Amino acid sequence: MPIERIGDDLFDTETGEYAGPANSNLPDRALETEEELLAYMNRLSSAEADVLAESKRLQAVVANVEKMLALKNRRVEWLKGRYERSASDVAEGLLPRKPDGTFRTKTYTCPWGQVAFREVKSKVVVDNQQLAVAWAKFNAPEAVKIVESVLVSKIPDTFIERWAGNDFGEPNTPWGFTIEPGRNSVKVTTVSSSE
Repeated sequence: MPIERIGDDLFDTETGEYAGPANSNLPDRALETEEELLAYMNRLSSAEADVLAESKRLQAVVANVEKMLALKNRRVEWLKGRYERSASDVAEGLLPRKPDGTFRTKTYTCPWGQVAFREVKSKVVVDNQQLAVAWAKFNAPEAVKIVESVLVSKIPDTFIERWAGNDFGEPNTPWGFTIEPGRNSVKVTTVSSSE
């Protein structure tokens, strides 16, 4: 595993994975003393501050690019609003026709794009769910979709306690349920990650 130093960090040259800091006051083993714990927390806080700074920088760059993109989108919308109707009229007039006058093809093509003419059939769209469901319940009940779910927080505690463990200490849940065992959680927080 060849390791290469880039700045203050080490990287595996074959995989590109981070291999640790080049200058570290941290041991190559598990932490054992308060001094080592403090050194680790200091290093972690500094690394998280770097991540936070780069994240803020990235957000600023993305915000600027989004503004530029919005301007370009407004330009596209203006061009379409101003010329799309007349462009379709001109393109339709340029389409080749058969001797009977029908179109030989329904797509005008040029080096910068295409103008395609397609027939779109009518379709029903629900614009008011409540009214549509009320109508469908009476006239087309098979079209009504009912969605149900279980709110675990509303299940009485007597069931939860019974499911959590029987006389033998084993979970005993009905079908569709499982017990997720309790556990201890540890969260390391540094100055920069607490913001």
